[in-house]
Amino acid sequence: MNSYNYNISSAYFNEEKTITNGRLTLSNLDDTMQYGIYKISDDTISLIYLSRGNFLTYYK
Repeated sequence: MNSYNYNISSAYFNEEKTITNGRLTLSNLDDTMQYGIYKISDDTISLIYLSRGNFLTYYK
């Protein structure tokens, strides 16, 4: 199982406890992936994979 470190930067955290408009960076040794944060809430994670422009949405 691979383990990644994460960093969330330049994000906006609103009164509904939702993170928007930030950047998520996942890194593991020499592997780094960068995502734009569209929305992270209690039940949904919506990201944009920056190198390809793909939208990814995950539900709880």
